[in-house]
Amino acid sequence: MLGGNTMKKMLIALMCLLVLATSAAALQVPEGGTVAFGNNNQDRDVNATRTFTVTNEDANTTSVTVTSTLASKFKARFSPSNFSLIAGASQVVTATVFVPVDFDAVNDNLDETAFAIGAFQIKGTLGAGNDTTVSATLQAENRLRFSDGDVRISGSFSKTESIRDRDRVDDLKPGDSLKIEIEAENTFSDRRRRTDGPRNIDIDFDDVRIDIDVSGAEDFDIDEEDDSFSLPADEEESASFTIDIEDDARDRSHTVTVRIDGRDDNGARHGELITFTLDVERDAHDLVLRQISFTPLRVACNRNVIATTSLLNRGRIDEDEAGIQVEIPELGVVERSSLVDIDENDEASASVTFSIEDRVKPGTYAVRVFSVYDVTTKNNFKDLSFTVETCEDNIAPTTPVVTQPPVVTQPPVVTVPPVVVSPPTTPPVTTTPVTPTVPNVVGTSSSAPSYTWALVAGIIVVAALIVFLAVRFAKQ
Repeated sequence: MLGGNTMKKMLIALMCLLVLATSAAALQVPEGGTVAFGNNNQDRDVNATRTFTVTNEDANTTSVTVTSTLASKFKARFSPSNFSLIAGASQVVTATVFVPVDFDAVNDNLDETAFAIGAFQIKGTLGAGNDTTVSATLQAENRLRFSDGDVRISGSFSKTESIRDRDRVDDLKPGDSLKIEIEAENTFSDRRRRTDGPRNIDIDFDDVRIDIDVSGAEDFDIDEEDDSFSLPADEEESASFTIDIEDDARDRSHTVTVRIDGRDDNGARHGELITFTLDVERDAHDLVLRQISFTPLRVACNRNVIATTSLLNRGRIDEDEAGIQVEIPELGVVERSSLVDIDENDEASASVTFSIEDRVKPGTYAVRVFSVYDVTTKNNFKDLSFTVETCEDNIAPTTPVVTQPPVVTQPPVVTVPPVVVSPPTTPPVTTTPVTPTVPNVVGTSSSAPSYTWALVAGIIVVAALIVFLAVRFAKQ
């Protein structure tokens, strides 16, 4: 049986429960204790309106007054703000708040959210403990959005993929390079005209930042090229990032987080956060050929060539019999290096010597160099070329041909004696007195020029010579 003291304790506990059960506030707001204004499409510089219901759950009539703890910039008002409720009656109250132009759209995590702005106090005349308080929240539209995204991949393969929130980029390899471009958009309009919110037109962002973060950052080298810019109303702008996947990157998925964050001209914060996944996959065998060199680079008289490179093991397992193989299909050359052991993420040098036959003609020849494992299994390759030149030592010397200048024959020079022309001799004229006589002309005498005698002599000689020759031939 229960003792007396125990019975007393049980009765006291029961009475306390009854008191608590009957001490609940008489004025109730069934909306869940919160009045939420606005949504993710709510403009600023306008009023937002909501209603809530006040119910008198007491047995007595009460007068009700509705007030708020909101800051004055919200300009809260109620209709009605004072009313009377009989037992069990309800009253719908319309609450109106003003949405300031500097009201944030996102929180520190760039989540679009409703922010607490205060509370509404609903007081009656039924005494202490019968009043109630309702929280108030407000949400405004986010105008800085992720517009588009692309990732350009180069390395083990080349392609461009469009990225959206929660997308996945597959088949990436250690050593690949990613060029990521993120585009942000200012959705404030430069054309819209509103009578209830003119300050929502032509609002710019002066300093938009786009930041990128990758989980497992030790596996990546991130270069942010241009991550901050201004963004006028109704325009788009992009930022670019380069992500290089390290050679020793782990075989796993990595989350990329992109943050677009900015404040508009009025000071309101906007932005968006998106994520996508990079899947890095390491092959079981992945022997990477580093820079390959040929010695000599141009083959001439020395027809022995040495190909040298460094092999990086980016595969998931250690390689015990790895090397390189050189192939020149046009010349029928296939040569393999000596084999080496290469642990995961380690490097080792490899070289192979091959010969070019003397009969090979000068020219440029394609060479393919393979990495190999398990002695003969081909893995990666690189295509190169080398040049074969003429060996000057194999060219027989020749006697130089000397070209004589042409002989020019001069015609014989005939010397003609100068012809001297003597002027005629005129006897002096003597003036004597004229005696009338009858002239008696006996004859006229004159002096011929000297060249005339020479010409006559020449003619005589030539005539004599002709006569002489004519007589001689006649005798024959």
